[in-house]
Amino acid sequence: MNTEKKVWKYELNIKGQTKIQTNINHYHIKIGNELIHERSFPKTKEHVFKLKEVSYELMDYEDPVAKQIVEMTNMLCVIYEDLHFVVDKYGRLKKLLNVEEVREKWEKVKAKLVKEHPLMSFDVIRAKEFELSNLDMELRNLSFIHFIHTYFFMFGRTETDGYFDIEEMDRFGNGVVIPVGVVYSHRATEEGKMLSKFRGDCRKKQDATLRLRKAVKDDKAHLFYKMEGESIYDDAGMLAEAELTIEEQIGENYFTHNYVTLKEYADA
Repeated sequence: MNTEKKVWKYELNIKGQTKIQTNINHYHIKIGNELIHERSFPKTKEHVFKLKEVSYELMDYEDPVAKQIVEMTNMLCVIYEDLHFVVDKYGRLKKLLNVEEVREKWEKVKAKLVKEHPLMSFDVIRAKEFELSNLDMELRNLSFIHFIHTYFFMFGRTETDGYFDIEEMDRFGNGVVIPVGVVYSHRATEEGKMLSKFRGDCRKKQDATLRLRKAVKDDKAHLFYKMEGESIYDDAGMLAEAELTIEEQIGENYFTHNYVTLKEYADA
């Protein structure tokens, strides 16, 4: 089956809770996406995709201050509603092809942020300007967009069982890289699809722990980070659905639990 140019439609749901000090937040976000596999390069095993966010719903977010921050973040994400990019054989982002379009959108969003959130947006704008000046940093951060992170997590690893190392990012926005080792296995389903299961645990975490202790001002905090999930691929090797659970805890006062589901759907 030729997958090039076909449009795949997905619904992404992110549910979870976060604890920061005594504040506990529950949230649910629903996002609609369209993905096009534009072309492949057999020699380099790279792939070109187009991704479009077609809907975004903040279903539940309890804390009003946190909600305002989420709303500002969503305004930032508008610049990435349409992405045209290249990934390698394991789904790692290699190049953003519509850089100029993203930059043009940013100028409009920046003006809107200043107008609607004049006080709270200053640090957000400064951080984003710094990121946009460093394409490698931007690509790294783009790889943690929920859809891209979930869709490409097991990309290119559907034929064998094995192990790989990745770098995850601290979920509290401290900018700390957390090294994770992932073990995975596969089996064919009765429907002729491929089921991939995986589990990841923090490895060699001393440096990450020290940096996070400094960030949360707790020199005795221990780091716990775990991720697990499964992906189902169709006979063309395209993702049909996926689940991903991520837990992170830093000491007693910082905890987050994310449950992400991604599922292909057809128009009614």
